[in-house]
Amino acid sequence: MLSTFASVDQLTLVLQAPVKKKLQITKVEHWVALAESMRWTFEQKADLVQVLGEARVSQNLPAGYTSGVEYGDHTFYFCVAFHPERYSMGVVIKFSAQALAYYLKAKNWQVNDFLQAVQSSRYDLRLSRIDFDVDFLEPNFTINGIHKQLKNGIVEVCTEKNTRGIKSLARKPVKLKGFAVDGEVESVYLGSPTSSTELRIYCKGREQINRNGSHLNLALKHPTWIRFEAVFKNEYAHQLTDAILKVKSDKQLSDLILNTFIQKYFFRYSKSKKCTTYTTQMKKLISAKSSPLLPLVAEDKNLEKKFVYLLSDSGTVSTLYKILVLWGNNGLNSALDYIGETVQEWDPNDLCMTWLKRHKADTLKSYKNFDDFLRKV
Repeated sequence: MLSTFASVDQLTLVLQAPVKKKLQITKVEHWVALAESMRWTFEQKADLVQVLGEARVSQNLPAGYTSGVEYGDHTFYFCVAFHPERYSMGVVIKFSAQALAYYLKAKNWQVNDFLQAVQSSRYDLRLSRIDFDVDFLEPNFTINGIHKQLKNGIVEVCTEKNTRGIKSLARKPVKLKGFAVDGEVESVYLGSPTSSTELRIYCKGREQINRNGSHLNLALKHPTWIRFEAVFKNEYAHQLTDAILKVKSDKQLSDLILNTFIQKYFFRYSKSKKCTTYTTQMKKLISAKSSPLLPLVAEDKNLEKKFVYLLSDSGTVSTLYKILVLWGNNGLNSALDYIGETVQEWDPNDLCMTWLKRHKADTLKSYKNFDDFLRKV
């Protein structure tokens, strides 16, 4: 089994009206009608209603946008929006990481399939942000070691340049930040959130275990799993749009992700100029025959978290054990029967009904039945 994978984490897409259409906009009403038409076309091409559910007005809009919709009732963030008075901002489509995984898995697509499917003569599309990941499930390096080597100048970050067809590496000055827990650096940031590229290196395994995340089963097998997560925005994201639209296979997509990392974040030793273990591994994957894409996982694990809390931290099991000690199995069975009758007769409050509205459909998709749910707890 491969121990290193590439993936796309999240993305933001912007639809722009064709130039001829923009020139015809003289009133706010013209742009609103055009924006709604573009949104509807995108909705149809992306099968949003079939995959996510019916559209409804969104109260949680991307920054700068004032009118938008979301689809279905889900815990993840997905929104299509525009600004009625600023046609230059276009129509934005924003996928969170969980939303993108859910959508792509439902369609049995990768991100290149998605972008190719939603192309239309009614608008021009381009990415304004996309996050690429490279995951090392069994790393032979540590985040603390990476930070120390970068801070002390033992390792340097380079960017690949292409001058008249000749490739070369140039040292890339980057802002380095490390966040430590108990004296050990567990997260490293290279670059600034305001720049067009930023890299975060962190322990994905620990994060998934702590959050009971969608990749929990993988994290439990690989608790030291380290993720390199690169954010590409603005002009570079625009360029990646064209590159992704040309991708025709999973292998080409993984190669694009890995090549992008190597071009923007090539790690090598300052003196010997030899590349580090993690950069070497990325280069090896490009030459491999198989496609090292991280499997898409889209599970709603909120009920699982609540159930684990009920068993471990709520005091429920402790109380039932006391009943068992005091009155034996008959007492315990009576207590469980009483709880069951109380649940069946309970009039659910608004909080419970809201939870069911947002989680019911996705939870049923995540677990075949209650036995399957118990196996995953």
